Amino acid sequence: MNAPCRGDVGGGGGVEVLQPFHPGEVGLQQAAGLAALGALIDLGGQHLGQPDQAGSSQGFWTNRSVLALAGDRDRVEVISGLAQHVVLAAVDSGWEGPPFDPFTLADLLGVPLAARQGLPDARTVPHEGSSLRRAEELDKVLDLEVPPVLIEYNPTRPRGRLRYSLAHEIAHAFFPDVAEMARHRTGAGAVAELADGDDWQLELLCNIAAGELLMPTDTIVGLDDQPLDIEMLMTARSQFDVSTEALLRRVATQTNQPVAVFAASRVNGNDDKSAFRVEYVVPSRSYTSPFERGRHLPNDSVLAECAAIGFTARGVLDATVSGHELAVQCVGLPPYPNHRLTRVAGIVRMPTSEVASIPSITYVVGDATRPHGNGSQIIAHVVNNQASRWARHGFAGTLAESYPDAPIYFSTWVMDDTARARPRQGPFP
Repeated sequence: MNAPCRGDVGGGGGVEVLQPFHPGEVGLQQAAGLAALGALIDLGGQHLGQPDQAGSSQGFWTNRSVLALAGDRDRVEVISGLAQHVVLAAVDSGWEGPPFDPFTLADLLGVPLAARQGLPDARTVPHEGSSLRRAEELDKVLDLEVPPVLIEYNPTRPRGRLRYSLAHEIAHAFFPDVAEMARHRTGAGAVAELADGDDWQLELLCNIAAGELLMPTDTIVGLDDQPLDIEMLMTARSQFDVSTEALLRRVATQTNQPVAVFAASRVNGNDDKSAFRVEYVVPSRSYTSPFERGRHLPNDSVLAECAAIGFTARGVLDATVSGHELAVQCVGLPPYPNHRLTRVAGIVRMPTSEVASIPSITYVVGDATRPHGNGSQIIAHVVNNQASRWARHGFAGTLAESYPDAPIYFSTWVMDDTARARPRQGPFP
């Protein structure tokens, strides 16, 4: 009996689910949420989803493995947070990047790997052999024994695809019931419409975790410091050693800029007179323009300039596409099997006047012990949840020099009730 481990692309990461979603016709969602997460697949973007105004997040999630991991907590928040904690612990254990090597991460996690030619991609199977020893720092993060599983992978797959498939399978090892059955990819992936049951929910969360493992949030923050540029993103793709689509989708779910990532291909993949059809759209949080999956674009549009893999182009899509002109940057992707013409992925940007206002953090350069601005200011200093006093070096030491009473107040607060320093219960501290 198999529980499919299907889908190997993505990069969802810390995307907040603002409301529950159910499978349906494609619609543009302003808030990312599961609509954007559903697009984190490499199957032509068959599913984005629509909001279920009457539903609840409790009713949406039904998969047994998902419920075993997260209980009644926000599932996306749990898997994103767990992946982030794994990244931090792995880095503390010597993991370096970007690019972040999933082979090294599997070793740190104590999960054995085996090359198997003939597999479509990768799979996680029960394994009776002895597990490897997990790194001490990761033992503190994962509140379960090293699972008796083996990850098998096809070493002949393209490098970016292989790396993402491994990260996806590693994410399966975060779930407490991973060893109950073999988990392998099928054609359905994380697409609800193509799945026989609710296993696509598990695949969706593994896609989110895989994106966070290979492209940690902290490492892609700098990509958002300036207007997104396709050449700059292609350089970043090489740095992270992931596929073009995986990086673009990851950036779309993280950026505050009014952009959307899309992929398109010719209706007839062997006829250069054929129109382009949009396969999927992943909007950023501030993107509101109607640009949807299934829309046809002219065969002589700027997309046609991406006539070979890696070719980039810039231009404008006219108002017939979304009601007003959209600036577009795009790049050529490998064609589908038995097709001669390339697929295309790209970024469309809304006019400045259409940008939605969203909460954001403003980063400035200066002295963190002397915040800018008038009136009362707050300095948030985060310490280990088992610490009873501040360190004497680094920022803590500098802060203590500026505010000598603060570390004394902190130590007194902890000593008054030692329970305050205990780690909270859950799969990660």
